[in-house]
Amino acid sequence: MMRRLLSIIAVSVLCVLGARTAVAQVGWPEFPLGWQQQPGQLMSEQTRLEIRTWARAYWEFMDTGQRPAWAQGPMFSRPQEIPANWVPFADAFDVFGKIYQHRLQPDPRLPGYYTFGDLLRDEPTILQAFRNYTITGELKTPFGADAAALDKHFELALSGLFGEQADGVLPETSFLLAEGNDLKSDTKISFVASTVYLGDLAVIAPGTPLPTPARPEIPDCLLEWVKKSRLGWGPPGTDRGCVPRCLYSKDTAIDGWLWYDYLAPGFDCDDFSDAMLAWLLHHLRGMYPDMEGYNLWFEWTDCNGNPLGHSVVYIKIGNYYYIIEPQTGEIKGPYPVGTNPDPRVLLTPCPGGNYDPNKPVKWRLVPPNERPKPYFEPPPWHTDPFFRQKLIDCIRRCYGDTIDPNDYIWDPNNPGTPCTTGCGCDPTKWVPNTTP
Repeated sequence: MMRRLLSIIAVSVLCVLGARTAVAQVGWPEFPLGWQQQPGQLMSEQTRLEIRTWARAYWEFMDTGQRPAWAQGPMFSRPQEIPANWVPFADAFDVFGKIYQHRLQPDPRLPGYYTFGDLLRDEPTILQAFRNYTITGELKTPFGADAAALDKHFELALSGLFGEQADGVLPETSFLLAEGNDLKSDTKISFVASTVYLGDLAVIAPGTPLPTPARPEIPDCLLEWVKKSRLGWGPPGTDRGCVPRCLYSKDTAIDGWLWYDYLAPGFDCDDFSDAMLAWLLHHLRGMYPDMEGYNLWFEWTDCNGNPLGHSVVYIKIGNYYYIIEPQTGEIKGPYPVGTNPDPRVLLTPCPGGNYDPNKPVKWRLVPPNERPKPYFEPPPWHTDPFFRQKLIDCIRRCYGDTIDPNDYIWDPNNPGTPCTTGCGCDPTKWVPNTTP
């Protein structure tokens, strides 16, 4: 997920969609993430205009690699008006996700997996319309597009013109017209986005019973190789939180926090999920040939009404699946295949925890190394040589072990040789779940 504050509280490690101030790389036009909008405060027209201007600077930077000369100074005069949970292009993803939702298949477990990022990659005209919308607020859908897209655009625009909500969002619109080959309207920036672009597979309603494991034991080799990963579980008698703290620190010698620019590779919860998932796929496929693995992204609301988010690991072996917190080594399951994962099993409700059980939880599954928010999420950790070396350094520093970082990087075209014999475990054996 985007670079956010990682909270390590006891053994509960959460990658929070809470706030931080963006740290700019050379040339990067900063977006004021991290401001807490004051109660009752609205986003002014000035701030909406500045968001559009920022979008123009963003695309110029993406095209040229340089910050535009006209956008060298601070770009926001009232950053406190931007909600802490509002990310750049949130409204654009929401609107375009609704218009083209019929083109998407967001479940990687099913045939035809296809995301919004795939659509933007495959359809240059849609990408151009997306870019133009973020800069101008003008929404264009070609009359040559499929009928469903035109119908949805028409429905959204009419609902905005007449002050009615469409799919839970009010797209404030002032005009709808046919211009040349396009259906054209405008939409005022909304800071209440439904995140339909994430392709949420499920919304878990408050009061839904929590799943219970189908049996008290877990596969011997799954437990053994989660521990061997060294990501959140060191040898007996060692500090199990050492590697997460080290990877978030300023360097391998000094513990502390470092805020990475959200377009630069870093190491946070989605990167931990990628690393653990790759480790398990590399080593367990020989013992469990039908094994499948994904990252499980989910969002919830804390006790103070703030939106939070996290990414963990989903592993399917045989007729069961498991949810794994890579930063602590905690394993939940087994749960029967055919039921949907419920990330609430990792959350502690209020009071005493950081999850409001009276609010829904959203989730989706994502293949290794994929990010569900195109043009906002940074690339995976291993695309930066600095973090490849830092993983080596942190595990050596914490446990004295020397590792190959490629064991933590999944490449389906070069999957490596899985362990089949002498793996230190019995793939036919079930053992008590001794994780937290």
